[in-house]
Amino acid sequence: MLFHTWPFFLFLLIVLPVFFALRKTRMWLPWLTVASYFFYGWWNPYYLFLVVYSTVLDFCLDGQPLETALKHPPGYKADLQPMMIEREPVDDNFLTTIASMKHVINHANYRDIVLFLSRVHFYKDVSLGVFFDWLIGICEGVEDKSLLEKSVSFKEYMMNYRELAQRFSL
Repeated sequence: MLFHTWPFFLFLLIVLPVFFALRKTRMWLPWLTVASYFFYGWWNPYYLFLVVYSTVLDFCLDGQPLETALKHPPGYKADLQPMMIEREPVDDNFLTTIASMKHVINHANYRDIVLFLSRVHFYKDVSLGVFFDWLIGICEGVEDKSLLEKSVSFKEYMMNYRELAQRFSL
């Protein structure tokens, strides 16, 4: 049923007067619900399943919006504090593994090693700044000095970006 067609005009001629007659009673919501089901069912009856499902879900949530029901499920306690994730400290074996990367780093796997090192601070108790020191330390032991230049320029770029982000953050 399109808005510019005769069936919609007839639908409107029936729904609006009944709505205005029922607006001061408790029957106006059921009337609009039935009219909505008719409107969506006219276009495609399969969409009625979605509309009925949505209505039942809203009714089961006791009139709460879905966002509120999901944010505050039954038994929710607002005074709970999130727990901090405890991360392992960096041990000597891990540092030895990182130092040994200088034997395998090259242009082909440089990106993979950078990605690996940039994720370490999620799992180990180190700051992200240590990542740059490790990367430059690995590249200093390599004969190809272009990897060292690339790492130093990457560090400078990231440090400048971080300063800009801190300067312009709200």
